[in-house]
Amino acid sequence: LGHVSRERWNAIFTEADENRTERVSRSEWRGIFGTIYAFDFIDKDGNGSLERSEWSEAFEGFDREAHDSITAADMLKDVDSRCIDLRAFYALGVAFWGLGIGSMSYHVCPSLLTFQFDTCFMIPLANLFTLALLDWRASSSSDTITSVKYVLYVLTPLWLINFIGTWYDIKAFEID
Repeated sequence: LGHVSRERWNAIFTEADENRTERVSRSEWRGIFGTIYAFDFIDKDGNGSLERSEWSEAFEGFDREAHDSITAADMLKDVDSRCIDLRAFYALGVAFWGLGIGSMSYHVCPSLLTFQFDTCFMIPLANLFTLALLDWRASSSSDTITSVKYVLYVLTPLWLINFIGTWYDIKAFEID
C-alpha cells in the first residue's frame, strides 16, 4: 500500500495508450485520467506526447534506490530537485519598484521631464510579463540570443519612438 510497482507503472501507460502505438498524447491522457498534471510533469521535452521509453525513464528517475517500486515521497524528492528559474519574476519586482518611483515623481511634480520617468518602465514591464510567462514553461536551456534580439529589435525602437515623441511634445524640433 502506498507504492507503485514497475508492473503497475507500465500498466498505467498501457491503459492510457488506447491506440497501442507506444505513444500517448496529452488528449488521450486527459480522456482516461481526467487531469494532465502527471503527464506534464513527466513530459520533460514538452512535445505533447509520451513514449513508453520516456515513461520508463521517469520511473527510473523516481526509483533512485532501485527497489522496483516508487512512493509519493520518491516523487516529491524529484519535484524538490527541479529548480524553477525565478529571475524574470525578480526583474518584474525591480521594474515595479522603478515604475512606482517614476510614477511618484511625475504625480508629485508633473512636467514633461518627469513624465519620462513615469513611462520609461511601462513598456519594459509589459514585456517582462510576457517573457516571464513564456519562460515559465521553457526548458533550462532557454535561448539567450532570442532574448537579446527581442530587446534590441522590439524594446529599443519602442523606447526611441517614445523618446522622440516627447521631443515633439516639448517642441524641440520647432524652428523659430
